[in-house]
Amino acid sequence: MLKSIPRVLEIGEFHHFKDLFPEQTTFLWTGRRRLHQGPYEAAVACTPRRFARAMRELHAGQYDLVVAYAALRSPWHPRYWLRSWMREPLRPISAMGRLFGVSALRFVDIPVPLVALDLNDAFTIGGHNFFLLDKARLYFKRELPSDRWNAIYGSAHPFLPTRRIRGSRRWQERLERLRPIGLFAGIDGGGFHDGEFPEKAVDVFFSGSVEMNSWVRHAGLKELKRLAERGIKLDVPAELLPLDEYRRRMARAWLVWSPSGFGWECFRHLEAPRCLSVPLINQPTIERYQPLRDGVHAVYYDIEPGGLTRAVEAALADKDKLKRMAVAARAHVLTHHSPRALAEYVFEAVGLLGPSSK
Repeated sequence: MLKSIPRVLEIGEFHHFKDLFPEQTTFLWTGRRRLHQGPYEAAVACTPRRFARAMRELHAGQYDLVVAYAALRSPWHPRYWLRSWMREPLRPISAMGRLFGVSALRFVDIPVPLVALDLNDAFTIGGHNFFLLDKARLYFKRELPSDRWNAIYGSAHPFLPTRRIRGSRRWQERLERLRPIGLFAGIDGGGFHDGEFPEKAVDVFFSGSVEMNSWVRHAGLKELKRLAERGIKLDVPAELLPLDEYRRRMARAWLVWSPSGFGWECFRHLEAPRCLSVPLINQPTIERYQPLRDGVHAVYYDIEPGGLTRAVEAALADKDKLKRMAVAARAHVLTHHSPRALAEYVFEAVGLLGPSSK
């Protein structure tokens, strides 16, 4: 546990630290929509006046850490400022001004560690976020490519970064600041199976979108259907399920198919272990934080034809091992991938964990 909780100034489209440490966190909202969620009302909008006040508080020593969320697009992109203004035409300063909150950090001196969190599906880092690579102590990226140079594909270079860019000391230093991070997933609270090991009624469960999604899902579903013709018991509902029903049916399956979507990382990777089922995942394409290990916590498969079939049949041949894996996976997820564990990972990475925390 933390010896003392750092005081955090959180700026961006998410409020994970405010949710976890409400008394120690000041949250400034920069999203396109007016925020209506419990205590997080319009008063937290990152208007120019509120941003200036936060900077004065920062220099007065009221914060130990600044957490900034990297946006997918720049704030001056019409998709952001125009939509925000159209949603609140009578509040133009608040609607459009708050979008520039994170970008405004480039113009101010920050006397405490700054960390950037990029939780987007995209594996690239847009040029509008390059200043965060320079200014942040560390840049945490959810979809961090296994070759970090691919993170600047289409931004620092229109194609694969060339030898000229790869030989740049400045770019090498920028990429050295990158760190992987998991999803701040909703794996706490109710709805999960926390009792005895659940009775299993099916072999493989999947509920999620396939059309207009990843090709891995498109190809994999065909292979699963062929497995069903060979006697494998599938539970693949055609419609999206209510959350409680989704988790109940997940818990009664030995394996939960968790293929890539728009990104490789997925809530389902972590929800399945919380339901004491083993996630069945295509081989990773990203650098991961505290990953589920193959054969220990999860079953990984090759996306080439036949890879999913071989993985399913091999895994189902040893149900006792699957039971041990499900129990180990749940413990791993609760230890390393709860929202609080991820926040402590960020604190530790910049030296803000107390000595009694480990």
